[in-house]
Amino acid sequence: MKKLVKNIVFIVFPFAVVVMICNYVIDAGNVFNNGKYEAKITSILLKKHNAIGLFNFDERLVIKNIFTAIDTAPNVVIIGTSKVLGFSK
Repeated sequence: MKKLVKNIVFIVFPFAVVVMICNYVIDAGNVFNNGKYEAKITSILLKKHNAIGLFNFDERLVIKNIFTAIDTAPNVVIIGTSKVLGFSK
């Protein structure tokens, strides 16, 4: 029994810690970035460039950032699924 506990403590636990550190540093799901990824997307869109191939981001935060960054308030705002993309000026 002592050997099993020793194996868990000295082999499994350090491996689990390494996996947790790698997940935090790499952060593929953008869980720990505190809105940095969304800020980059917002800056791209405000420069009137296309931002394609994006995933795992908070679209609501991007929309909020855009509306806080623009100078003049629009008269009408339509926010929704891709079906609202057909509406324009």
